[in-house]
Amino acid sequence: MTSPSPLPHDPDAILALLKELHAAIRARVMETMRTADDPAAPARESAGDTLYRIDVDVEPLLVDFFRERFAPQFPCTVIAEGVNDDEPLVLGDV
Repeated sequence: MTSPSPLPHDPDAILALLKELHAAIRARVMETMRTADDPAAPARESAGDTLYRIDVDVEPLLVDFFRERFAPQFPCTVIAEGVNDDEPLVLGDV
């Protein structure tokens, strides 16, 4: 018998969602590797960072996942290079 988790949310539910995200990112990266002329080519510059084609292809997937799938159940703050350079992306009632 397992004891109740001291965490405020079910870790198994969080893990399942993160595995879903992992699979989606992997699929997108594989698609970019197959179809892009140069996935490592610089796509744009941001505040002190160069964003490459592969980054630009994955970022919308990452943001959409957290906004649509993760944050409705588990409010969170997303901090990732190139996603929002001005301030963290706060999703849900954090």
